[in-house]
Amino acid sequence: MKLKKTFSKIHLYVSIPVGLIISIICLSGASMVLDKDIHKWSNPDMYFVESTQNTAIPIDSLVEIISQKLPEGTKTKAISTFSDPNMPYQFSVKGTLNSTVFVNQYTGEYLGEYNQFQKGGLYRTMFHLHRWLMISSQRGEFNIGKFAVGVSTIIFVIALITGLVMWWPSKKSKLKKAFSIRVTKGWYRFLYDLHIKGGLYATIWLLVLALTGLLWSFPRSYRPAVYTLFGVDTRMVDIEIPASANRKAKVDYSVWQNAHSQVVANNPSAYSYSISPAEVRVYPSQYGNTSAYESNYFDISTGIIKKIVPYSQCSGKTQFMGLMYSIHIGTWGGLTTKILTFIISLIGGLLPLTGYYLWIKRTVKRKRKR
Repeated sequence: MKLKKTFSKIHLYVSIPVGLIISIICLSGASMVLDKDIHKWSNPDMYFVESTQNTAIPIDSLVEIISQKLPEGTKTKAISTFSDPNMPYQFSVKGTLNSTVFVNQYTGEYLGEYNQFQKGGLYRTMFHLHRWLMISSQRGEFNIGKFAVGVSTIIFVIALITGLVMWWPSKKSKLKKAFSIRVTKGWYRFLYDLHIKGGLYATIWLLVLALTGLLWSFPRSYRPAVYTLFGVDTRMVDIEIPASANRKAKVDYSVWQNAHSQVVANNPSAYSYSISPAEVRVYPSQYGNTSAYESNYFDISTGIIKKIVPYSQCSGKTQFMGLMYSIHIGTWGGLTTKILTFIISLIGGLLPLTGYYLWIKRTVKRKRKR
């Protein structure tokens, strides 16, 4: 009993100073999880094309067609294609226009464009809130916003653990009651149950999100410690790229088509492919480590694949951080885990707000009794 009282005080005193920051971190994170999916659902014509018996138009011809519909000074820097024939090609363009352009590969039709990081856009704003609390700084400089996010996340971890100890039922017979949220007993009781029992539901997942998020808040201290804990091989891997794969040379998009055709023929079951100067990346799956890819380096004059680098040959740090990122943003299990990550993040953002409400109500009640 004394232990629970001690944990109750720790839970209260560490949460009050940073509760609002924790809510901002969680709610901004929740808003980003399903951003692409919401855009896809609200713009079905951009993400679906009717596959025909005709083969896709060659990449060099598509680039020429689309270039006529884009602002002058815009160049195609990369192209993403998919094994699903009903998914359109996505052109990453830079210059006068910085965006992703959706193209019907069978007709050359311009379907639309989308830029998550558009200046003034919701996603960009939420991203800056989530990472730096909108406090910008020069690269390499100390960022007080980033530091505040990191410290608040550590305190959030403490609050989650102490809350779990406080409210976890001591007897199995009380387990069912401990996880039931009552919605017919008034607002106070509902918010009380949402704070305590909603927290019990979400604690483990929130701990995972918080602990993985700290990898980006403290890359020079926390991240190396996690590498050591999990035995990650931190040695640099020197991958020798063929001299014929010169990224800075003038782009010949017909060569891109040759390289793309070879890679697709060798990896027909992959989820997607990304073509850029001198390299075609193969993304094998939309589940698990969604950052994993195989690199295929090609000769920029012929498109012949000269070197294949499997993801297993990448450094241990690259593989580990790719997996952690997939877990943190909820993509590891496809749409199901993204929706669950959204719900859990939403609960995480509501926990401090309901906690403030309960604390204020309790404080006012005590003053009235006195």
